[in-house]
Formats: sequence, structure tokens, C-alpha cells
Amino acid sequence: LGHEPDITNPVKEFNLRNRESGFYLSVMGNSLTGVAPKQQISFREERLPIAEGWKTSIAKTVITTESLNPIENIISDVSNWTATQAQAREDLVLGPNLTI
Repeated sequence: LGHEPDITNPVKEFNLRNRESGFYLSVMGNSLTGVAPKQQISFREERLPIAEGWKTSIAKTVITTESLNPIENIISDVSNWTATQAQAREDLVLGPNLTI
């Protein structure tokens, strides 16, 4: 942000990044705690790390807003984030009952 004066870091985008990160952790690891093997959460390639030993969870837990909220809150709490002023933007609709 310090080198790019046109980049903004508003609350809405911060929340979206937290949700996306929580989703990655839920898919790659425990969907209820967000704990995932660190060596397999690198997205250098656009693929699941099956060749590296990653397997889907035996418990087929559905990932929902309710399961993502606690993980998102943890990510938010440990983030070193500073808001910037942003131009007004339209709401981002992520689902029938989820708008940011």
C-alpha cells in the first residue's frame, strides 16, 4: 500500500479475503477448525496437492457460513491490517443471505 497510492484496503475487501482464506483452510484441512497442513497450503500451482499426499477429509462436513465464521474471525484477529479510504462500491453478493 505504501508504494501504490491508488490501491485501497477497505473493510469490505478485507472481509472477503478473510472469507476466502477460511474457505481454503476448510477445504484443505479440518473444516470446523481451519487447521490444515502448512506444507500443503501453498498455491504456486492451480491444483490440489494430491501428488504431495493431500486427501479429502473422511468426514464429509458441509462448509457453511456458520462453519466459516469462527475461522474467519481467527484470521481477522491475527491479521496486521490497516484500513484505507475507498470509493463507495456496490455490495458484493456472495449468496442468497450473504452480502458484504
